[in-house]
Amino acid sequence: MVVNNFNGGHLADGIRWPERVEQALDSYVRRGGGFVSYHAANNAFLKWDAYNEMIGLGWRDASFGPGLIIDEKETVVVVPAGEGLGPGHGPAHNFVMTMRDPRHRSPTGCRSTGCTPWSS
Repeated sequence: MVVNNFNGGHLADGIRWPERVEQALDSYVRRGGGFVSYHAANNAFLKWDAYNEMIGLGWRDASFGPGLIIDEKETVVVVPAGEGLGPGHGPAHNFVMTMRDPRHRSPTGCRSTGCTPWSS
C-alpha cells in the first residue's frame, strides 16, 4: 500500500516526480497495488493523467472536468464540468464518514459509519 501526502502544487507548473517514478507508481497501481491519496496529495500533478485517474477527484478548478457530490440520500451525483463549486474549505464542522465499499481491503477493521470531530 502506498500512502501519498506529496503536494507539489495544484497548478500546471507544479513540481513533478521523475518520469520513471511516475511510471513505476502507475504500473504498481494498474497491477492492483493499493494507493491512498492523503489530504493535500490530491492537489498534486495537475497534468499527470494517470494520477488524476488514480485519485478520482482532486483539488481542481470546476472547469477541469466533471465532479462528484454525495447528496443527502448518499447517492453519487455527477456534476458537469464547469458547474458546481471549485476547490476550497468550508467552515469547520463535525461530519459522518460512510464507507462506500466495505469489501475493499483498505478499511479493514473500520466501522461502516462514524462521526468524526473536526478540530482546527
